[in-house]
Parts: sequence; C-alpha cells; structure tokens
Amino acid sequence: MLGIKKQISFRELPRSAEVIKITRDNNILLCGLTDGTIEVWDLSTVDILATLEGHTGSVQSLVFSSDGKTLVSTGKDGTILLWDWEEVLTSSDQ
Repeated sequence: MLGIKKQISFRELPRSAEVIKITRDNNILLCGLTDGTIEVWDLSTVDILATLEGHTGSVQSLVFSSDGKTLVSTGKDGTILLWDWEEVLTSSDQ
C-alpha cells in the first residue's frame, strides 16, 4: 500500500487501460486508455480528477519530465503530446 487512505482496486480501473503511471508523490494515478484519453485519478479518494483528450489512438506511454512540470504522452497514432502538469491539476480543481 502506498500510504493512501483508500486502496484502489484494479476492478475500479478502466478495462481499456493500456498504460498506468503513479506520480512521484504517490497521490495521482494516470491511466492511458485505448480510446486515446488519459484519466487522472486521485488515489486518496479514488475519484477521477480529469480526462485528457488528444490522441486518436491508444496511449502507449506516460512519462514526466525531470522537473515534474510536464507530462509526456505518446500514442499509437504516432503523436507525442506535452501536457502542462500544473495546468492539468488546476483544471481538475474546477
């Protein structure tokens, strides 16, 4: 267990998850899906904070930049997308 209040079950994850990533602080789980979206989950509440749309094919990888400010995703559609992580978190608060 990652020191979270509620343990997430793999049954709660989307069945179409191709790739998953946990943030360095162990607070957020990212799921790259076959439909090209990325779900951002709060691990303490097991709620979806945001859904990022951009790829037209399956998400193949999720990596953070060394400074943790940018999420990089690659898709089966051949695209590489850069996501401003602070903007993702800010938009999820609304």
